[in-house]
Amino acid sequence: MESVSIAVRLDIGKETARSILKMSRRLKQLEHQFQGLHTRRTLAKGDVDLRVGNGARVAALAARGGYQYFITFTDDFSRYGYVYLMRHKSEALEKFKEFKNEVQNKHGKSIKALRSDRGGEYLSQDFDELLKECGIVSQLTPPGTPQWNGVSERRNRTLLDMVRSMMSHTDLPTSFWGYALETAAFTLNRVPSKSVQKTPHEMWNGKHPICLL
Repeated sequence: MESVSIAVRLDIGKETARSILKMSRRLKQLEHQFQGLHTRRTLAKGDVDLRVGNGARVAALAARGGYQYFITFTDDFSRYGYVYLMRHKSEALEKFKEFKNEVQNKHGKSIKALRSDRGGEYLSQDFDELLKECGIVSQLTPPGTPQWNGVSERRNRTLLDMVRSMMSHTDLPTSFWGYALETAAFTLNRVPSKSVQKTPHEMWNGKHPICLL
């Protein structure tokens, strides 16, 4: 039985060809930009390129103190992270002010940029005015692209996994998840990471962490 090969020729117009070529170039540009998010780590010492995590929720039951949500702030260069418990998502602005004051007054660092998703807590007029007043560049990720804020996405996922693991090995009430979350953040800052050469604590504070037994 003979095999027959059939060649099919697809004729497309010049405008369609230009559109396809333009789309291909745009996709390559986006790929380079996405890769750049993982490779740009050249900030000067004392500058903070910040990644803010969405106001996440651990459990339906509020933690002790009435806290229901948490927000994370992670320095992209050192990967040192802060976590704050919140009773309402509307407290995001106040928690950012608290974080900014500690970074500037205690550590002498300045925040250069803040990358966040398009959560409503980061799009308020008050939040936008504060960033402009402080000269902080607001970087909003495109809709439907959580990977562009991958540092915070991975941080929140890791924290939640650690909290669930700790709570599954204890007889304490679920309302203690707030303490477990703070413990998880404390631990992450003091263990080695593939993303940085030293521990986040050492890169952020300039000295080895002190472990009290």
